[in-house]
Amino acid sequence: MVKRILSLIWAAFICGNGALSAMQCACCNDGDEREALDEKTPLNRPVNWPAEVIYVSSYVTNDGKIRIPGYEGKSALSKIEIRYLPEGHRAYVNQASRGVFCKKAITNGEIIGEYAGLLVSENKSKTSRFLLKHSADFSVDAEMYGNETRFINDYRGVTKEPNVIYITHTCRTFVYNGKYLDSTTVIKAIKNIEENEELTVNYGKGYCEKWKITD
Repeated sequence: MVKRILSLIWAAFICGNGALSAMQCACCNDGDEREALDEKTPLNRPVNWPAEVIYVSSYVTNDGKIRIPGYEGKSALSKIEIRYLPEGHRAYVNQASRGVFCKKAITNGEIIGEYAGLLVSENKSKTSRFLLKHSADFSVDAEMYGNETRFINDYRGVTKEPNVIYITHTCRTFVYNGKYLDSTTVIKAIKNIEENEELTVNYGKGYCEKWKITD
């Protein structure tokens, strides 16, 4: 009986502290694992965060069961916020359409944050609009897992030029599907961004052609 109690306490410690490993599978079902990865509770998630998306600050793998150490430097996530888009905005589709806006001035060169999401070993998806190619071996899908950066819109029809870019940042090495991952994708400001200005990035020609994004 004592051993059983101790094992349950240890399992609770593992799950509660985010040390996600194979041990967690023994104490949580698939739904619980996905919820356990959510780094924000309903009370402290970013304003206007969609309830169906799990908040994570870095890459996750295996259907969201393992968190990968990613960007560990200073970020400007606290200087941005998610807002609903008005009708007439180029990226407006419906009342749930969102964008990322500056709530405190951001300086050229600042790292906004990591493009967090589910790490996948292919760059193919017929439905996800949040798939970002990271390298020849990996892509990141922020459709169901991600942070504020998933809402940064393409600049076309929004701003004259993008004010942030995707860059590769070296991080601790992780082996996934037999391949080494030693970098992550972060978003960097390429000009000063003023308060209330929308953050925009260049999604790339291929993405825009696939999803019919125009100026």
